[in-house]
Amino acid sequence: MAIKKVFHSKKLPVRAVSLISYDLLIDFTLENKQTINGFYNAYKAKCEKEFGMKSDDVITLNSWKLAVQVFWRDILKLDLLKSFSCDSSKDNWFFL
Repeated sequence: MAIKKVFHSKKLPVRAVSLISYDLLIDFTLENKQTINGFYNAYKAKCEKEFGMKSDDVITLNSWKLAVQVFWRDILKLDLLKSFSCDSSKDNWFFL
């Protein structure tokens, strides 16, 4: 989902790609008890503690936020402005 340039030699740049599974994005979308940062921190801690991954090997927070945004907007077709704004005809806020 996200690409960043990593330079390993003077001749050719190498690009690292962060792949984020639909399962992880769906888990976050259905989880309504954690913020985007809280979910990411829990995921990162799980990767480091349970799977022995290094911190640098886990997706970045910026990549995670971009992935969620693209998933909600382009895959689920959610109108985020409508979803998180007050409907003037109702007294209650609408939250996912």
